[in-house]
Amino acid sequence: MAVRNIEGLSSSARKWIIASYAFNAKIKIDSLSYIAKYHRKIPTGAARNMIEPLYLDFFIECSAVLDNHIDIISTSRSNEKTNRNRLNEHQEVEEIYHWRDKFAAHHDLDALGFGLNGSFDDWKKHIEHMKHLLNTAVLICGKSLPKAFEIDYLVHDAISYRLVNRIDREREEKIYDMQHPLRHAGDNIQNGVSYKAITSVDDACRYLRSKNVMMQPNRVCGLFETGINKEETLQNLQRSCIINNVLYDLDMWVSKGETYDDELLDSLNAGIIKTVTDV
Repeated sequence: MAVRNIEGLSSSARKWIIASYAFNAKIKIDSLSYIAKYHRKIPTGAARNMIEPLYLDFFIECSAVLDNHIDIISTSRSNEKTNRNRLNEHQEVEEIYHWRDKFAAHHDLDALGFGLNGSFDDWKKHIEHMKHLLNTAVLICGKSLPKAFEIDYLVHDAISYRLVNRIDREREEKIYDMQHPLRHAGDNIQNGVSYKAITSVDDACRYLRSKNVMMQPNRVCGLFETGINKEETLQNLQRSCIINNVLYDLDMWVSKGETYDDELLDSLNAGIIKTVTDV
């Protein structure tokens, strides 16, 4: 998706959309880190089925950051080619595009045997290298990213965590009820008016396009979601910040080990947002 082609977006919203691609790439690393750490507790078939898509998607998301950065800073086709060549001078950028094409764009025999091969114990070096690639992409594209945006690496995968801790849907609902006793009270309703919840960047862009092109905006609201543990809560709050920043042209962010923004502190102090350390 070319961010520049979305009508009705401010410069800030465009930057947060690009940040969402970097965030998605970071989430892939979080998931792989968790699988590597707890692989002995995860069914072998389940782990293997999750690994490849996470690894491939990482390069696609990193490429989206780079592509949209080039799109924003380029004023013409010739200028775009110059900017792309300049970025490709970085070994890390060349590697991201190389493996995106080898793994994701088509089946390439040259790619067989590469990637997250070897034992789980060998993954540490692979994951550290993935972090280096993403950190480099974020550094290179800094002018096209919000100043508030930061990368916080965590060890968590939503599906694997539930498998390891034997959390089915019923137990999950009980945990959420414990965290948020009033979570079903007047869902998405304010002053008798029902609001459509925006739960993804894609939904936010779809709404903004309809608002500006069709001139018939729906009543919508951005939500702040928590999670089943502190890692998932931070992931979900960061994702919620991105969505609401795009939707309402804000600049909120929450980071590991730092104070939440005032908008989030209000919810924490009111007891609306709670977390559980362990299940």
